[in-house]
Amino acid sequence: MKTRKRSGGELRQTVASMVTNTAVLERVAGQWEDGGLFDARWANLAGRWCVDFFKAHGKAPGQTIRSQFDEWASTTKVGEETIEGVERFLAYLSDEHERRGGPPPTDHLLGVAERYFNRVRVKRLAETIDDEYNGKIDKQIEAVMGFKPVDLRGGADGLVPLSDVERRKVSWLWRDWVPRGELTIIDGDMGSGKSQITLDIAARVSRGWRMPPGCRNPFDRDRRKPANVILLSSEDDAATTIGPRFDVAGGDSNRARVLGVGGGDRPPMMFPDGLPSLEKMIVKHRARLVVVDPFYGFLSGKVDANTDHKVRGPLRMLSDMAHRTGAAFILTRHLNKKEESSPLYRGGGSVAVAAHCPSALILGRDPENRETRIMAGNRIKHAPMPPSLGYGIEGRDHPETGRLSRIEWTGETELTADDILRCPKRQGRPSRMDEYVEFIRDTLADGRTMTSRELQKAVTAEFDISVPTYKTARKLANVEVEKEGFSGGWICRIDG
Repeated sequence: MKTRKRSGGELRQTVASMVTNTAVLERVAGQWEDGGLFDARWANLAGRWCVDFFKAHGKAPGQTIRSQFDEWASTTKVGEETIEGVERFLAYLSDEHERRGGPPPTDHLLGVAERYFNRVRVKRLAETIDDEYNGKIDKQIEAVMGFKPVDLRGGADGLVPLSDVERRKVSWLWRDWVPRGELTIIDGDMGSGKSQITLDIAARVSRGWRMPPGCRNPFDRDRRKPANVILLSSEDDAATTIGPRFDVAGGDSNRARVLGVGGGDRPPMMFPDGLPSLEKMIVKHRARLVVVDPFYGFLSGKVDANTDHKVRGPLRMLSDMAHRTGAAFILTRHLNKKEESSPLYRGGGSVAVAAHCPSALILGRDPENRETRIMAGNRIKHAPMPPSLGYGIEGRDHPETGRLSRIEWTGETELTADDILRCPKRQGRPSRMDEYVEFIRDTLADGRTMTSRELQKAVTAEFDISVPTYKTARKLANVEVEKEGFSGGWICRIDG
């Protein structure tokens, strides 16, 4: 059995990690065998030196102390040629470390070392079975059953010490709003401007412009390096909608890639089956941003979007892809009709979508000015909740397709997700939440008071609603709840 050609690079990288990385060396030292784990004499000598050094000093030797190796090697009964092989490697390692500016992450090195060691040990096992146990079936079975692979990354249960997990700083495409290498979900009603917002962000990425509410300024000194974007849409046509909207948003079309979706056809890529192809596209085009509008439009019909455990699989695969590629993903989703629910539960389908995305944003309207739209943070995992942003959808002329819409940002606002999702009155009829609030106000009108339990009983009996919904309505009705005396109950009233 021949070792694969690529094992030469893995061999050098594994020896280098034992020389320079204490975390790797600690794992290897715990499973080191007398005969070594490498398939080269000089590598086994270097490995034995590293293990002995670790047992004596509790750390990796480092590539700068070659003199200590020479002193140690002089006490061993090893040929001069093998010692020279190690010295040549240490010289190579010093040059390589300086050229690259540092070693790869520990988790990557452990994976390389584990694969290499197990390949060598499988090779040795096969040779033992062929040479020593040839024709001895019982011995062959015993050898195979007794084989225990080298495990440097946490054992059979997959657990690793938290101390071995390398900390990393979150990288942002749009600070506090859209992280890179992560998923972001934007929830909003039809007509709220979800698609226009994603195209506005994509246009800024393609030009290197500041993110909202910064202006689209090609002469901005703080411009970033322009980057490529991938736009996936199952609802809009690339020729009549996506392209022209991207143009009026100021984007560089040479940096945008779209799938050929149009004319009401289903998208040619469905999740999760199409994810490997998407990852190849991201890597090929070096995309910094991927927009999936809407997410459910690309979810396979085999996946029930309303069932948590079924939708989490594709989400996890999409999230892993984002981590591997470093691209920011922005998914969009329509709102459901549960107007009395918390904003976190207003996105259509499973709540697992918002739970899985580190950044969950939501769109709504200013309750005092229905012409003003608001984008608010619904849940931001990696940063404090940023101030909400106001925006409008304004018309712009496109030279080829006529008048189209684009986003114009109006600046920060104090309104929150709870504020903007207070259900507006539609077609002259109050929403259900408005009815609950109005009933509470009528019940406590003219200075009347009720105990908290009496008011709750009256409201839930009238509308057959849950206690959380009742408490939301009570809060919106501006009811004050105060304790009456030391031993009295809780009294509800509306001042003024």
